[in-house]
Amino acid sequence: MFFIKIFDLRLTKDITLYKNHKLGFSADCFNFMNLLDKAKGVSYNHGNINLLTMNTFDQATKNYTYGVESGAGRKLSTAGGNPWRIQLGLRYSF
Repeated sequence: MFFIKIFDLRLTKDITLYKNHKLGFSADCFNFMNLLDKAKGVSYNHGNINLLTMNTFDQATKNYTYGVESGAGRKLSTAGGNPWRIQLGLRYSF
């Protein structure tokens, strides 16, 4: 079974300005583990690779002959998945 762990981090701070008026700051870091270590939070995708190629059809035996792609199933060197992102926010409430 294959799954990817993604850990998001959110920091918030509210500052009271006047009576019930507040200024809120927020920082969101999406895929936080990828920020700490590039090997975390990535996936290796094979994309659209043909595993088999149909070569010919034998009329006498009613069978197809197939060729297997030589590179099928190898781990690709390029990583996929979401890199880390940071989003900053500001909110005024009254």
